[in-house]
Amino acid sequence: MDSQLELPENLSEAFVEVEQGFHVTHAGWTPEAQKILTPELRKLLKSLHRRFDERRVTLLAERQIRQQKYDAGALPEYLPKDSEAVTGDWQVAPLPEDLLTRRVEITGPVNSAKMVINMLSRNGDGYRADCAMLDFEDSMKPSWENVIHGMY
Repeated sequence: MDSQLELPENLSEAFVEVEQGFHVTHAGWTPEAQKILTPELRKLLKSLHRRFDERRVTLLAERQIRQQKYDAGALPEYLPKDSEAVTGDWQVAPLPEDLLTRRVEITGPVNSAKMVINMLSRNGDGYRADCAMLDFEDSMKPSWENVIHGMY
């Protein structure tokens, strides 16, 4: 297999091969997904997969090992006291000027039209949210359908 770009036999029937090395589930290959997953984007995704898949697989394996240790009673540890994160001479950049006077901040799932409308509407005092974050992570079940609908 070319860096896991080809599907194992037991999974091939659940996926449609959009092009060589790019597979999507039959249910996920919707008209919306077809608009978003352009040939250029598919080329980029395959390139990123080839470049980072080995590291991704290694990190997942390390994560499983750490989880086994936690399951056996070990506790997470802080970074070593001599690490760059602890001893380094670094600081966070200052906030941009346009974020210094936020009146309202709203966070919500990208797949909720009602939440987006609330973010863009004025409140009782006539103010609109100065900052709105459409959340692809914490406030949304990251199903394929929800992620694709969040793009629109």
